[in-house]
Amino acid sequence: FRSVGRVDRVLGLGGMLGLSLGDGGVGEAARPGISFVETDARGLDSALTSGRAVLVDFRADWCVVCKEMERTTFRDPEVVAEAARFIALKVDVDKDPDLAARYGVVGVPVVLLFAPGETVPARRLVGRTSAERLLSAMRQVR
Repeated sequence: FRSVGRVDRVLGLGGMLGLSLGDGGVGEAARPGISFVETDARGLDSALTSGRAVLVDFRADWCVVCKEMERTTFRDPEVVAEAARFIALKVDVDKDPDLAARYGVVGVPVVLLFAPGETVPARRLVGRTSAERLLSAMRQVR
């Protein structure tokens, strides 16, 4: 995948992930959101050895709840601020079913949070996840 090179470039720049601007509309969609990098197994493995915490959003294009979380949870200002500590990756389960299977993802959305240097998720959030629930989980990953 081309995204692996992008993950490596992001990590090569110190792993700093910026914010993406909303679509210019009003309300939640206009707020800055977490800037996710689409990845595959190689990109995830690279991120897990970066020394930073990692957030992985397993999703699918057809998933209504995933799209809702993109508009709400992943644009919440407190979540976005806390996400600055994380390398934020997204995995399309239809494009990479093997990576989803590796982590036992059988439905979407699933958010996995990895502590720095760990290869086993510290937290696993399944289904619709509110900003408050995600923020609480993120703060527990150190």
